[in-house]
Amino acid sequence: MSKAETITALMDSAITVFSDTGYEGASLRDIAAGARTPLSTINMYFGAKSDLFVAVMGQLWREIENDRAALLAARVAARGGPPDLRDIIFALVKPVVDRARSATAADRRTPRLLRQWVGAPPLVKEEMRRRNNSQDSLGRWIDAVGRACPTLSKSEAVWGFSFVVGALYSWEMMDNRYDEIIDMTDSNPDDIVEYLVDFAVAGMQGLIDRRAVRPDGPAA
Repeated sequence: MSKAETITALMDSAITVFSDTGYEGASLRDIAAGARTPLSTINMYFGAKSDLFVAVMGQLWREIENDRAALLAARVAARGGPPDLRDIIFALVKPVVDRARSATAADRRTPRLLRQWVGAPPLVKEEMRRRNNSQDSLGRWIDAVGRACPTLSKSEAVWGFSFVVGALYSWEMMDNRYDEIIDMTDSNPDDIVEYLVDFAVAGMQGLIDRRAVRPDGPAA
């Protein structure tokens, strides 16, 4: 294989192994075997396991962020004005839902892997943030939520964003934990996107309405 083909094979194998076992459980030997390359190739092109994990996560985040930006731009163009909260939440959730509920097994690895970074060692997560500018991306989305909800404080916008992300990376979305007790005819990705958007917008609107009644802050 050429260098480019080898790197692609290693990245693809790493996505599978990391998404299935998490960072701590992942074996570089298994990743190399999945890519059909010598173990030493990982060190040659990436370095340590942490470097490979950061590279894989960075690639996936960039793909999703590009999809999100394109979706938001399309909604803004259709609206002919600044995005509202529904536009923003839609752009945030759709790329992840589409992958999580894809008929393609390779696509379904992505959201599982995105969740795995929570269990990575703190130094690895910090390195991922540093190399991939993930805090900048996070700040842009939180600022967008704040602009769409101008009566909320920065802290409230952060908590609202966290609320949305928590719903997006739920157990049902990541590992279908509740499939046995829900109607699977409602598992169409577009329908799930609408559920999540409705849920998130209603929650944020509830906070906005509460602030309109109690402008001085939350009830004691």
